[in-house]
Parts: sequence; C-alpha cells; structure tokens
Amino acid sequence: MIDIKDKITNDEKINIIIGGYLGIDMCDEYNLKLYVLKEIYEYLNDLIKENNMIVDINEKFEELKKTSDRNKITSAIIVCNKLKLPIDLSIILKRKLKELGQYDNFERG
Repeated sequence: MIDIKDKITNDEKINIIIGGYLGIDMCDEYNLKLYVLKEIYEYLNDLIKENNMIVDINEKFEELKKTSDRNKITSAIIVCNKLKLPIDLSIILKRKLKELGQYDNFERG
C-alpha cells in the first residue's frame, strides 16, 4: 500500500497514482511499460476496493490528463519509488523531468 504520508487523503493518493500512470505512459522508450502500467492499474483498483471507495476512474483519468507533463512525471517518480518499480524506469523519468526543466519559461525575481 502506498503510504505517501498519513496526512494525504485517499482521493489525493488516487490522483498521485493516476498521475503516475499517465507519466509512465509517456515513456515510450521503456520496453516494459505495459507490464508496469498493468501493475499500477491493479494497485489502484486494490486501493479503491480496500477503502470501499466509489470512484469514477475514467473521469479521474480525463481530469488528470489535463495536468502538466511535469506533474505527471513527478507523480510517476513517486509511484515508481513507492511500488519499488525498476530503477531504469526511474532514471528515464528523472531524465524526462530534467528535459522539461530546460524549457521552463518562469520569471525569476
């Protein structure tokens, strides 16, 4: 079970897991992507069942698809670490996050 922090609600956990799923889905260069996505999806369903939650997963996916790539990849790194997914996937995600950082247009002041 993801124990990201006890202070995080189940709804927030679901958002992180789905965001992580979407972030990993962006990693086309990772050969075992489908296996990992299946594992995350099963984990998400287990979390929902264990907590007797009523959640429209499709609606959550559509909502979180609108978030930035940076948020999706950050969530993917969190999920990767908590589920002890392969280290090579973490490396790919961190590289993607670094690449995204090169294109930020934030004003620093």
